[in-house]
Amino acid sequence: MFSINWTGQKQRCAINSLPSTIHRSGGFFTPQTFVELGKRSLNGSKVQAPKLRGFTKHRSRVLLYFLFAIGLIAVVLRSFPKLRTSWPTDDPSHIECLRHPLALTSFVLLILFGLVFARAPADVLRASQVLMVVTVVFLAARILDQRLRRYAVALGLFSVLNAISVQLTSGTVLRRLVVLLLAATMLVVMIMLLRKGGLIRVLVEERRWNFLSFSCYLGSCFLVLSIISNMVGGVSLADVLASGTIFGAYYGLAAYIFYTVFTALTYAFTASEFGRRSRAIRLHRDLVNQRLAWLLRKVAWVLWAVAVLFGFQILSQTISEIGAILRYKQQIGAISLSILGEFSASLRNGGCSCVAPLAPI
Repeated sequence: MFSINWTGQKQRCAINSLPSTIHRSGGFFTPQTFVELGKRSLNGSKVQAPKLRGFTKHRSRVLLYFLFAIGLIAVVLRSFPKLRTSWPTDDPSHIECLRHPLALTSFVLLILFGLVFARAPADVLRASQVLMVVTVVFLAARILDQRLRRYAVALGLFSVLNAISVQLTSGTVLRRLVVLLLAATMLVVMIMLLRKGGLIRVLVEERRWNFLSFSCYLGSCFLVLSIISNMVGGVSLADVLASGTIFGAYYGLAAYIFYTVFTALTYAFTASEFGRRSRAIRLHRDLVNQRLAWLLRKVAWVLWAVAVLFGFQILSQTISEIGAILRYKQQIGAISLSILGEFSASLRNGGCSCVAPLAPI
């Protein structure tokens, strides 16, 4: 009795699982046996083929992404040491961003990866999300106030644990216990921050972060509802409330890092020789920086709002309902009417009316 190591499946198959041609040939391999083994090896390789199919289908996109990544890393490593003698901004958070060019580059590349490879295999997307959490926490530990750093690390840990438990224990009793534990732990942290003399109260008095206080109170209410719902048996509602609160807090931190990182990159670009080739930047650099920083702040707020709605599973259902309403057809005799159809028809008629005067006579 002997066994054959199948590298494609990473398991051992005994002699009795091989084709009967071996037994008929007295234990020796015949040509028919090699044909059968070839078929099995091909079938075994198909197990891992779907994981790579998304990348092999878009080889040019993968190649361009890696070339862009190599070019960006080369530019950053070459340019940023020149900025260490004279920083392009006086903001300490922006300076701390520029002090860690590799982390800054990783943040930008991971955002670009999520946009370019949105339909990548689930394992790859999950790994990129974990790397994004690590990068966000690392930058937050350098940018934020020293009193907030340990809470940023704890928030990143909550996000990773929640994401992993969703993938591994979804629909089980263990997932219910994990949700209850995460919600209770985060609620205790919220109470510590919001109590009299807590860090949130201090920051609100120092920097007038009233929205942060309101968000923490609202998140605490959601966590209390999640714990109560979990205890009475409403597991789905408890999961949505706890996951939405955890991811909403994490996405708020990620949105702040997004704004800080891209604002620092804007300041570095307008201070570089390449950026100063523009006449507008040479003459009105401060005004350009202010306008771009204002735009990035608005983009960060919008991204955070969209992420929170997705975290609470509100935006996806709203989009599907709006799409169903727009595509709903009202049948009147032989005529079928829909809002989306009428809107597209009006766009076609408007485009034809605009192009018609330009047509040659």
